[in-house]
Amino acid sequence: MPVEVPGRVLDENQVDFWVLPEDALCRDNLPEGMRADVLIVPESRFLTLRIASALAKRPADSVIFINSRPRWIPDAGGAEERRLLELLGRCKVCGLDQLGECCRELGLCAGVAEPRFEQLHIYRYWKDGVWDYMVFNESADKTFCGTIAFPDGWQAELTLHPFDSVVFHDRAVVE
Repeated sequence: MPVEVPGRVLDENQVDFWVLPEDALCRDNLPEGMRADVLIVPESRFLTLRIASALAKRPADSVIFINSRPRWIPDAGGAEERRLLELLGRCKVCGLDQLGECCRELGLCAGVAEPRFEQLHIYRYWKDGVWDYMVFNESADKTFCGTIAFPDGWQAELTLHPFDSVVFHDRAVVE
């Protein structure tokens, strides 16, 4: 499954995400402010030994496979492959069509728009010791008028016309 398939679903549900390169995942070496509390793994029939080993080291509830778990680790030997597949078998599987709801239940949304507006994207990034948020209306013809509830407990009333955006730093609008 191409990463942009679940990426689009995550965008439409206001879930901010990063695509982790293999080295960052396997070394657990993420840049400052970047966290990987939950890893969402696109549907795949197999994983490499390196990736499977990195995922198996994580708590089972921090890995979600889309649609199905991998069934094969081609560069692992029989016993090692069985061991890793057993460990990965404890991880959650979520259908692509349920991914947005699953992420909401886990509190992974960068913000929750009310009313729901699929073309509203919320990006969260770490700057100067606080989370900043950029809210962008990707629609070419619809205006968003509503409330965004952010995960750290505050809300903002917004009207964003097509292609408008706003940036919040420490809960204040950046001009």
